[in-house]
Amino acid sequence: MVGFPSEIDQDLMESVNLLNSVAFDRIDVYKYNERPNLPSSRIPNPVTEQTKNKRYNRIKHQFTICKMEKRLKNMQLVTLTD
Repeated sequence: MVGFPSEIDQDLMESVNLLNSVAFDRIDVYKYNERPNLPSSRIPNPVTEQTKNKRYNRIKHQFTICKMEKRLKNMQLVTLTD
């Protein structure tokens, strides 16, 4: 989940680092939505929608990169030399 109230850039980077270190086959990413009367709605420093969108896209993009790297690691390449 991205965009939880009081989330900071360091929190996002920890998630990105986790994606880089664990070979997930699939992930689900959600943007936090405030719900009235829940304790989280009283946490200060809510994250803006623009920032939530950027963080969401960053996580999805990083996962795509990790999937491609995983495929390349498992691929056998033939090289031609003179």
